[in-house]
Amino acid sequence: DATGPSAPSSLEWIVEYGAVGGDLWDVWGPGPSEVLLAGAGGVGPFDGAAWWPEEGVELPLPVPIKAIGGTAPDDIWAVGENGRAYHFDGSEWVRHFPRGSSTLRDVWSNSMSDVFVVGRFWGVARFDGATWSEQSLPENRYLYSVWGSGPTDVFAVGDEGTIVHFDGVSWEISAEVEALSLYSVWGFSSTDVFAVGTSGSIYHFDGVSWTLQPSPTEAALFHVWGLSPSDVYAVGSSGTILHYDGLSWSSQTSPARESLLSVWGPSVSDLYAVGNRGTILRFDGVDWRQTHTANSW
Repeated sequence: DATGPSAPSSLEWIVEYGAVGGDLWDVWGPGPSEVLLAGAGGVGPFDGAAWWPEEGVELPLPVPIKAIGGTAPDDIWAVGENGRAYHFDGSEWVRHFPRGSSTLRDVWSNSMSDVFVVGRFWGVARFDGATWSEQSLPENRYLYSVWGSGPTDVFAVGDEGTIVHFDGVSWEISAEVEALSLYSVWGFSSTDVFAVGTSGSIYHFDGVSWTLQPSPTEAALFHVWGLSPSDVYAVGSSGTILHYDGLSWSSQTSPARESLLSVWGPSVSDLYAVGNRGTILRFDGVDWRQTHTANSW
């Protein structure tokens, strides 16, 4: 959707909940009223009133999870350390085995029969609904993030400024930029893609070439995500939050001091950012406020 609402020009980010202990590595939801956290303690939901886990209640997936995503409430993927990959079909989590014991860093799916995961040492694996296959890369690089506009247009980014692209047949180098590492890639179409990484690096792809955009920070940026081409967020080290209005990037006030590792939300009035030591920030459309707390993971 290229016509979504723009965010307010200035947001006051306030800690929703900061837990001592478990890091939160990702936040995502299959619907506007369903928000899932992924982290060192596993995967847990937000029910609109309180964050899991409630005292004495086991998480539905109690293993370290680096990333979570999917297409619907009954089609959710979670990946993590030691080659862990799980799929939720609406009733239970089922373990998958993409390859070996490598750390899996991200997952992107177009459907249950078209899933990509990226990770350490071996690059990309693809699931066709029945079996996993290792994808050949032009160079073997540690990849951190994967995103696509469709099954024949998938990007992955990683170490040494590597950006690779899948056209439905093979992976090719799309660019090798100056950033030491690129940690996240996300976009709206094949001609509107962002990648972020070390030293505040922000790159944009217009369908032809990758361009370095002016950045207001030198902090490492770990995740990029948006609601529309004129409403994009990037989060990173030391609580860094950036916003893109379609023309330029600006810094947002952040109370967080821990690194923020993921940002996501179903609407401009319901945004979340999560990070180290259980940090959670939330925006309700008016301001950022603490409404409740949760137990440490």
